[in-house]
Amino acid sequence: QASLKQAQIDIQSNQANLDNLLSPQATAVQAQQLKLDSSRLTLQQRQKDTAGLTVAAPASGVIASVKVVEGSDIANNALLFTIYDESTPALTVSVPQAAAAAIKPGQKVSVELPGFGTVVGVIEARASAASPAGGNRDASVPVGIALPALPGVRAGMVGQTSIEATGLTYRIEASGTIDDDAVEVRAPIAATAGKVTVQEGDHVRAGDTLLRMAADSLGVQVQQAENDVKTQQQSLDTLLNPASDPSGQLRTLTTKLDQSKVTLASRQQDVADLEVKAPVDGVISSLTPRVGDRIDAKGQLFRVADYNAMQITIVVDELDIAKAKVGQTASITLDALPGKNYKGTVVKINPEGIYKNDIATFEVTVQVGSANGLLAGMNSTVNMVVAEASGLYLPAQVVRVQQGKAMVQVLEGTQVVSKEVQVGLRTQQQVEVLGGLKEGDKVIQTIIRPQSASGGFGLFGGGGNRNQQQGQTGAPAGGAGNAGAGAAGGANRQRSGTTNGNANGR
Repeated sequence: QASLKQAQIDIQSNQANLDNLLSPQATAVQAQQLKLDSSRLTLQQRQKDTAGLTVAAPASGVIASVKVVEGSDIANNALLFTIYDESTPALTVSVPQAAAAAIKPGQKVSVELPGFGTVVGVIEARASAASPAGGNRDASVPVGIALPALPGVRAGMVGQTSIEATGLTYRIEASGTIDDDAVEVRAPIAATAGKVTVQEGDHVRAGDTLLRMAADSLGVQVQQAENDVKTQQQSLDTLLNPASDPSGQLRTLTTKLDQSKVTLASRQQDVADLEVKAPVDGVISSLTPRVGDRIDAKGQLFRVADYNAMQITIVVDELDIAKAKVGQTASITLDALPGKNYKGTVVKINPEGIYKNDIATFEVTVQVGSANGLLAGMNSTVNMVVAEASGLYLPAQVVRVQQGKAMVQVLEGTQVVSKEVQVGLRTQQQVEVLGGLKEGDKVIQTIIRPQSASGGFGLFGGGGNRNQQQGQTGAPAGGAGNAGAGAAGGANRQRSGTTNGNANGR
């Protein structure tokens, strides 16, 4: 719109110059008015650019990605952020076209989401045309299903739905993925990135500030535009009322002096920019320029890395991502540094997954507490603690599930009694006991040994306390087997997950 307006002014200005040859006095005022309009338009555009230095969120949601860092050069219309609205998730599935006609918008369906269980969705739309499936005659129709707000739901998650097709005698079972309905935030002008006020995973509302940009030359351009408007206005006033400033020289010289001051300030800044300073504390990991090289305005000169703030990015699949939380602790080992164990903390969980081979994975960033000895790029193994328990525990094999109840056999005196217990965290080796037993109770643990040469077998009873388990062997080979009794013991860490990643300098 601004370019169109400028072109219209240029045509009128050229026409005025032509008319001035025939009628100098009448067209001089018109030509000067057009120059004034043009300078005002330029000033408005520069003021608009100045307002664009603050980038605000166009919509509410979760920051899915951040593509800008403080101090970087930003091109006009460059992608800065993506915002995912998790308050209105939608699942898209494909159904046979024969059944699509029987599916009605507004119909309620059940949807199974990993980590969220079964939720109720509403069919909101279906495509008007079908698409071939695998080159066969069969065709499928994409159907959108609106889901309720689910904090933590992420684009790329796979869902399974069950749809009752009206008028048909069968139920449609279909799977699909959560739509990536993200809003892109792009740079309104070319500038330098200042303070980035959000990070991936943050919740924002429409209008919240995401980034403040800096453009030193923009302030100069605004001042120049203001001076130009003043000059053109003075020239027009002189044409309309010559007596108000018989010579016009004072105002002209004043304007030129103001303009020269602005130019001087700009040149002084250019001279200051000849000295490149480190923006952060760190180590020079890359040095590009040499004496005599010609340097581009946006070329990279140095890379400064803070190796005291190392991070590791790991990937977690959708079945486990719901267990990951910011603030969880992690232990880190490296093949290159055997025997060393580093501590870490989860600082960021990317809310947008990567869908590949029917599996959605999510990036989790772990901040290393003390990075002494680490080098960027080393392979690492990260063990995240997602749950902890301390108290009574039992070997997993002694707890049997019967009719939905957790049961154990307890030795009371000389009698073996079945008891129901309440269990908590569970691993392949141990089960946490929340109720039904107390420390010191004797629990039966039976292990059938291979038949010995004499044809008998033995039974094993595991015994222990809060610190360790002790075993007692059964009857000698060939004799009658006895049931050994063990005590309920204590446990600490119960559940962990291991994944791999690379250490990187930030």
